[in-house]
Amino acid sequence: MFLHFLPEEERPTEVEHNPAQILGIAGDSKSGERLFFADNRLQCGNCHHIGERGIAVGPHLKEIGRTAKPSDLLSSILLPSQKIAPVPSQKIAPEYVPWVLVTKEGIVHSGLLVQRTADSVALRTSAGKVVNVPADNIEEMVAQKTPLMPQNALRDVSAKEVADLLAFLKSLK
Repeated sequence: MFLHFLPEEERPTEVEHNPAQILGIAGDSKSGERLFFADNRLQCGNCHHIGERGIAVGPHLKEIGRTAKPSDLLSSILLPSQKIAPVPSQKIAPEYVPWVLVTKEGIVHSGLLVQRTADSVALRTSAGKVVNVPADNIEEMVAQKTPLMPQNALRDVSAKEVADLLAFLKSLK
């Protein structure tokens, strides 16, 4: 509850949230919406978009509440390296597999594959910027096994705030 008051270097790197406890808390969707778009501790809107709000890097969540159960959403947020929201039984969806590309000059780019042709590769960075690299300038390009979503995204929020976030996501239909 008080972790966000500690200096970054003193915060634990992992926080154990109890999924059963969180799922038993009645969340407030308005508070969850604020957490999603405006709270600097989570920054969900920096990668996910809902309608015209947010940045289109990760999956669009416009109707996530119609297709995913709260337990699946929570699992996807708590364990992003094992699952990709909103379907935890699947591996990372192909369009959300991150790639690392190294140019012949040693410049490293990472992001989601937007387009790959015989002439060039385009990657969308986590900032939403598209980087185009000529194919003849690529030294190496490797798909990654973990999604761009950070581990411990919920580290600095309380169980009640996580329940609020889930209530907001569940309201998206």
